[in-house]
Amino acid sequence: MASIEILLLVFISFLQPFFKVSKPMVSQRFTFNIDCEHSSIDNGNTQNTITLTWIYEDGTTELTTIYPTQCQGILKYPSPQVKDLFAVQVRTNGSDAFFIDRAFLTSSETGELPFISWGIDGEYGYCFSLDETDADRTWKGIVGKRGCRPCHEFKVSKKRPKNFADKNTYEPDVVECHAKFNMPCVPSGITAAGGGKVTIDDFCPPRGKKSSARVTEDRNEVKNNFCATQFITSKKVLPLDELRKLHKSALSGNTADRLAFRNLGEGLKARFVGYVSSTTGTRNTGDGESVNCGYWMESWNDIHLELVENSNLISISDDQRAGTIYITEISPHYRPASWTVANLTKTYEGKIYPILIEGQLFFDDGHEAYGDIGAHPIEKRATICEIHPIYNIWVYNFETSGKIPEAVYQSAALDELSPQFKAQWIPLHQWVK
Repeated sequence: MASIEILLLVFISFLQPFFKVSKPMVSQRFTFNIDCEHSSIDNGNTQNTITLTWIYEDGTTELTTIYPTQCQGILKYPSPQVKDLFAVQVRTNGSDAFFIDRAFLTSSETGELPFISWGIDGEYGYCFSLDETDADRTWKGIVGKRGCRPCHEFKVSKKRPKNFADKNTYEPDVVECHAKFNMPCVPSGITAAGGGKVTIDDFCPPRGKKSSARVTEDRNEVKNNFCATQFITSKKVLPLDELRKLHKSALSGNTADRLAFRNLGEGLKARFVGYVSSTTGTRNTGDGESVNCGYWMESWNDIHLELVENSNLISISDDQRAGTIYITEISPHYRPASWTVANLTKTYEGKIYPILIEGQLFFDDGHEAYGDIGAHPIEKRATICEIHPIYNIWVYNFETSGKIPEAVYQSAALDELSPQFKAQWIPLHQWVK
């Protein structure tokens, strides 16, 4: 590397911890630059195939295949498209280890100095190999605690370390790539609506982002359960009063291993009926949700539905609705294209129609309910009982208002294949046509 370029990059590496850059200012084509030269390494080349996966902020991805058999100077790889970039994944397909000393992102058009850089020239770098023991041999002193991994994800988002001087922890924007989503079940309601494999399924497993807290990963795995088949009750539909009772029972049990939740029906199917009072497509701009591996793109996050039992509660504020809201969430995994915020909003803007949600009963112990002792003031939900993930969405075929009529609950409990049910409940993907 040229001496002037080295000095400039080291200077930028020193300054970066004092600035927070969430993303580049404008959409443009970027160049991902790889410096694989290190003074302590003379065998950093590889005969394996190295791939770059470009993850854009609109949720799309593209693949670039490279063969860096000769690592000399700076290897430059332009992004295929002019888009805001979330991250670049670098992956190897073999055990002939490949080493990156540092990487940095520049503008392909202007060649400006890095928007962002990862690593420090001549210090700890990034080892790529299917054989993790490569980190325990000749490269041990320069790989550090991160070890050798098949894939590293270089994030454009910024989160700075507390201790800049500790080189082992100075990699806030580089993480080991996550496994794929390997859930064996896709509910029939999702497939009927056109749902199936989506992009995030290749980037985030059922347990979500790796965590030092097992309780978080356990909760994530339940959130991603698409395999429930047995209903919690023969009535199938759980009204809000029943959800409040389940919530109170859950508070009195030992929830550390989720046994109390399972004893109350977590993991079984249930149905909720309600008016949609709020529909939110989550776009996280910090670390993102753990269940979605920290990705902040809207199409890679849950759609959050707030339901109420009375249409008069729709037009009032959240504070006024406090204690009357129950939650359901559409996972990004397998999500049908018609299950959108815009389409769900149509059920309560203008004419008002109840909806019927079917999915797994889940106790979201990451939240508290309105009125719980010590509950955060932001909490407005009546219960931590949710349907999450959603397996099916129907819209009532007739406009209603006020409190949901008993006849609606009765029809919602019918078998979905029965003529009476089909006459009154229309799948969302058909209703919006």
